[in-house]
Amino acid sequence: MDTKKSVLLIGSRKVSRLHKKFILDLARLIPHAVIEKKIDRKMQFIQLNSLLISNKCQWAVYIESTKRNLDRSAVALWLVSHHGYRIKLIIQYLHTSYEVKMTGNNILFSRGLINFEKGFDATPEMNILKSALFQIFSIDFQNHL
Repeated sequence: MDTKKSVLLIGSRKVSRLHKKFILDLARLIPHAVIEKKIDRKMQFIQLNSLLISNKCQWAVYIESTKRNLDRSAVALWLVSHHGYRIKLIIQYLHTSYEVKMTGNNILFSRGLINFEKGFDATPEMNILKSALFQIFSIDFQNHL
């Protein structure tokens, strides 16, 4: 596994069981993921940068649950680069693979395709988001199953 392309998956201290299952779903989708224990929200980005360096990861996906979220399934998803760039995404409706009932295991180890609409090339902000998502979810030839 190329450690320079590893992705760190981590949650804040007050994440619910649904958010923990979401982190496990992300770990199944990203074969080069490293799961770390929870971190404190007060020192989150200082700790994230040190964890990225110590785990030799390029990106971190940080799941944050705050008191401001009225809906229990709403969550803030931070994409943090080892260079210090941060992108915050708010996910309002979160469903995990545990809620989907499928028979058989024919898609257990399958990998999704990354496909972006033309709107991602319209503005520089969306182009940066497209680049970040591509770097996190793309799989090297050596990392496939």
